[in-house]
Amino acid sequence: MYTLPFGTNIRSFLKLRAVYPQWDHTLQQVADHPAPELIHTLKDRNRWPFLRHLGSMKRITCPNPDSVSKEILPFTGAKGPWPLIYRVQIQCNSPALSTGVTLVDLPGLGDSNIARCSVTESYIKTADHFFTVLPITRAVDAQITSELLGASKLQLKPSRHKDGTFNSSKLTFVVTKCDDISWEEVARSMQLEDDLEFAQLYNKFNECQQNTTYLEEKHQEACNECRRYEEEPSSSFTAPSKWANAEGTDTDDIGGKRSLSDSNDAPAAKRIKVAWKTHEVQEHELFHQLNQVRERLKVCQEQERMAQYALRAFCSQKRSEETSAALSEKIMEEMEDDFGDTAGMFPVFTVATRDYQKIDRRMSGETTCFLDVTDTKIPALQDHCRVLARRVREDFALASFEMLSRTISSMYRAFKGIERADDKDLQLLSITWGEQHGRIRNGPKSLEERLRRNFVASRDKTIEALKERFKDGLEDTCAAAAEEAIAMAVPTAQTLQQEIVWQQLRAIFRRDGAGIQNINETFAKPFLEEIEESWRLTLDHDFFPQFQDDIQTIIDNMIRELVKTCRSASFRERAEAQATNAARETKQALSHLQKRVKSKLNEDQKGVSRTIISEVQLRLTEGYAETLEIQGRGSVAMQNEFFQRWLKWEKHTIFGGLKDSVLNGLDSTAREIDKTIWELLENLAEKVHAEMSLLWENKPKQTPEFLRMKKEVKRWEQQLSARLQEDKSRWRGT
Repeated sequence: MYTLPFGTNIRSFLKLRAVYPQWDHTLQQVADHPAPELIHTLKDRNRWPFLRHLGSMKRITCPNPDSVSKEILPFTGAKGPWPLIYRVQIQCNSPALSTGVTLVDLPGLGDSNIARCSVTESYIKTADHFFTVLPITRAVDAQITSELLGASKLQLKPSRHKDGTFNSSKLTFVVTKCDDISWEEVARSMQLEDDLEFAQLYNKFNECQQNTTYLEEKHQEACNECRRYEEEPSSSFTAPSKWANAEGTDTDDIGGKRSLSDSNDAPAAKRIKVAWKTHEVQEHELFHQLNQVRERLKVCQEQERMAQYALRAFCSQKRSEETSAALSEKIMEEMEDDFGDTAGMFPVFTVATRDYQKIDRRMSGETTCFLDVTDTKIPALQDHCRVLARRVREDFALASFEMLSRTISSMYRAFKGIERADDKDLQLLSITWGEQHGRIRNGPKSLEERLRRNFVASRDKTIEALKERFKDGLEDTCAAAAEEAIAMAVPTAQTLQQEIVWQQLRAIFRRDGAGIQNINETFAKPFLEEIEESWRLTLDHDFFPQFQDDIQTIIDNMIRELVKTCRSASFRERAEAQATNAARETKQALSHLQKRVKSKLNEDQKGVSRTIISEVQLRLTEGYAETLEIQGRGSVAMQNEFFQRWLKWEKHTIFGGLKDSVLNGLDSTAREIDKTIWELLENLAEKVHAEMSLLWENKPKQTPEFLRMKKEVKRWEQQLSARLQEDKSRWRGT
């Protein structure tokens, strides 16, 4: 019988079980089943009616989040790790999303499901901003801060600059469960007893507590007094009704004679009547006192509740402040030694989500800490979301305005130049630099073609310099990094076996090392840390100034030659003005080129790091599987010993070839950079040609339509220029 190896096949089987939850076949039965028959069975839509959902989209319209949750629960409530739902898109009327931002809820990079990690990594490559959401459920100390930071380290990596700092504009910390608090624990942990404001709040709360306790005792006494009063014998007070009836009647008895006891018992009836009135007064006083005590107790309990709210809110705010400061400090301490003050610029929002929902009447029950929605910090976080999206839109709008303004200005300059154009100059420039004459075989080339031809040499020289820089900077370092990873392999395994409970470690092994903690990254860490500094120095070597100078020189020389072609002084003056505009376009294009290439280098560096971790995982998978095959009594110690011994045997094979992976990845990076540079240089040549070609375009007649259009273009230019300056001053000032 064929036995499936552990690993990828298990994940494939879990996918099948997710799509076919009622299927009772085991993994071994699937392996033994004939493939054609198995495929035919799985495609039977009559047997598996839910297959019609695959590849489809279901639209749901609901009035509130609870309804949405109920609607999608049948599709997302499966317990298996491979849900059928590929994506849930929710569109709602939210002020936080009013600027067009899209929030994507992603699993962490340390998720036990590799597929979910892959989804996260794909979004990380294109996301504009990252929110790292961390729960805090107890007082802040060194341990909890390390746990919070440890949960977010992987999410911090996408925000890294090439110089090792973090891009504070791309990352926001959101610390939740700030309303899940024990103020006594926070006060004790943060030593708030010496804080003046805390002392005042605590004294107020203690005073209210004492008053409440005193009034509760008074209330109990009043209740007991009333109870005793009600339980006293009341036969002597039942007579007033009887005697009242007797006193007020003059009817004869059965024998027809008047009762003789009327006159004899009249004084007793009066005494009972007086006693009954006294009883009513006493009862009224007792219950009046009870009601007064109850009212005072109710007021005092409310005061105690408000004092406790104030105390909890104060402790929660103190813990939030401590959390923000501790996270920033821990980032600077643990992530890198040379961050400077960059970590302090990270926005950290400590929010109370449950209290916010209760105040906003989205959830029933009383709040825990806060009574004002502003204190929950949720409105501040919503404003932050709007600001983030607004900045992106403002930057895009300014860039669009500038581009449109340059286009309109170029059009207006063309109109002005046409009036002063000389027919002979136009014809000469068109013959020498125009596109139609550049297509003649063995004839002069157009300006665009000449620029492209001259750009080739500069591009090739730059790419070769980049490759040499990669080779010189990283080849020796990769070899040293591999030796470091080899030396640290067994000690790393020993440390993991000591720090992680063996049941959890076995679960991680079953997931090829990528469970609740990615130990593949731990094994690859010595290698990555060793090459990280060298990689950073490689990126810090800015080879673009020389490249930009070369490109600028090529364009300047070509345009200078074009200007010399003009015969008349007036037209040459216009050509020089046009050359200035072309130089401005060149500068902006080269700046954009530099940003694109730097971004590409940074992105590929992350890709190389992920590739290294994946390769380490692939090479360790065999060791994980063989370790798990050891079963029986004493298997824990045997598995520990075997895995260490296996690493000792295979560590040279596992880490020795990582150098080639890095260098091959860098060669691929250089090729991609080459494509990017050439694409942008082609666009630059086209832009310069389009800017200068205004000099030799056909001269139109000075018709009324031409003059009207010229006037309209001038008005557009003035309006756009004013609008651009106004928006710049307004947006940049916020």
